[in-house]
Amino acid sequence: MRERLSRTYARAINLPRENVSAMTVASGGEGAPVGGAARDQTRARYPDQDGYIESDGVRVFYEVYGAGEPTVLLLPTWEIVHSRAWKCQVPYFARLGRVVTFDRRGNGRSSRPR
Repeated sequence: MRERLSRTYARAINLPRENVSAMTVASGGEGAPVGGAARDQTRARYPDQDGYIESDGVRVFYEVYGAGEPTVLLLPTWEIVHSRAWKCQVPYFARLGRVVTFDRRGNGRSSRPR
């Protein structure tokens, strides 16, 4: 039971099968799952790019949707909220330009400061 819940949780928050250390680009076209792997449809739109940026020893996770101008940066609304809070707005804005979301330090897929 616990293993099934772990798989469901990992799929719901779109965790990769292996750790991503560099930016990856979707090979299946716009809105396809990163890495081109087939997976259950759990999002209205998959990121076109995602990866980590390291700052002061902390890995900050980001996702990029769409392309072109304008670029919209969706900031986390509170300290305890991760980038999936914008999941309903991302598909709409990605049709109009590029959308960038990120997880604050210690939230979502970003690491914690030491």
